[in-house]
Amino acid sequence: MRLFLLLIICTSLFRTLPAQRAIKTQGTAQLELTHDKSRDQVKAEVLDLALINAIEQAFGRVVIQGNATYINNLNTGEKVESQSIFHVIANTWVKGEVEKVLEVNYSDVKGSKTVGGHREEMLAIQCDVLIQARELQEPPMRFTAKTLACPKPACATVRFRTNDDLFLQFSSPQSGYLTVYLDDGANASRLLPYREMPASCERGFPIKADQEYIFFSNAPEHNYLEFEWNEDCYQLYAETAQDLNRMFVIFSVEPLSKPRLKTRESAELLNREEQEAGYSLPHYLPSEDFQRWLHTVRSYSGNLMQLMVIDVTISR
Repeated sequence: MRLFLLLIICTSLFRTLPAQRAIKTQGTAQLELTHDKSRDQVKAEVLDLALINAIEQAFGRVVIQGNATYINNLNTGEKVESQSIFHVIANTWVKGEVEKVLEVNYSDVKGSKTVGGHREEMLAIQCDVLIQARELQEPPMRFTAKTLACPKPACATVRFRTNDDLFLQFSSPQSGYLTVYLDDGANASRLLPYREMPASCERGFPIKADQEYIFFSNAPEHNYLEFEWNEDCYQLYAETAQDLNRMFVIFSVEPLSKPRLKTRESAELLNREEQEAGYSLPHYLPSEDFQRWLHTVRSYSGNLMQLMVIDVTISR
């Protein structure tokens, strides 16, 4: 999928719900005791690893692949796509939270390792934990968002054809900030905030409660801010007979720290006619980098952020 950006003067209660009952789960981990760390440092690190293992044993391991996140059941090997919120422990995303640590036991484990072709003795610290944990669940959606083929609510659709325009209808019962990405499985393109908006808007498009918005339109009635800017209008293009893309609609009560974005070289992806017609390309980042950013900001935003994923098809 290529996403064309037309710039021809196209001038709460979001916290995870406590409904899931807590369960007991066990975890274990080992970490080598090296000369550059104290025993207390290693014990603290191996405790984090044991807590992660306990949560993964109960609720599965978080796996990022392309533009999706999956939960891998460690017992059955089954992998299921998930849009849940996650917590971060020691830079690892987990699908649960520790309510109480019930038992912690440390023990020394002697062993050996090969370094430069030679066997050397080593000492590791093992940590075994028993915890009370709760699975994280996504709360009910509160905002509404729909993709459109024209700038009218009646044009709602998730099925598009090459050269179709793309619009987004949005409304929220709370004021906040909106960010939108479209991901083709390789790269995530940022659609909102618009490219030429001031720096004050780079952490999210400001949203007023209970107002209906139509985005990606250059009609005067769809300019919702007090200052003027060039709206970005989008046209879709399929590289195969039917491309599947994912739109990530991200609403936050507070502004979000944006990820580092890259700029595409239009000359590499657009032909001369397209460039002469005024087409350019939105800023982007690789899909897996986008997923890591998304889970990080969700982990730290708590009840201030919510996500909707809309699957969109583009046919030739």
